[in-house]
Amino acid sequence: MSNSEPLPQPEVDEVVDEVVDEVVDEVVDIDYEAMAEVVKIGVDRLLSATKRSNGKQISFQVGEVSKNLIAFSKACMAGIEMPRIVRP
Repeated sequence: MSNSEPLPQPEVDEVVDEVVDEVVDEVVDIDYEAMAEVVKIGVDRLLSATKRSNGKQISFQVGEVSKNLIAFSKACMAGIEMPRIVRP
């Protein structure tokens, strides 16, 4: 990359993820059931795409489910300062 080329702009998803992280940290009343339903719908769509062998839709749905599951996990863990690590 030469000095005359513009710097790459951040992806919209990266900006949205940062905003979601901030909102999850600030919001006290979180609708966990609605978040779980979004994850469930995403898994259903992923299974449907898998049955149709639609590679593009599978990869898209995997990304969506992952993103939604991470947001759901962060929301669930928001009140816990340090998760307990269980060791055998």
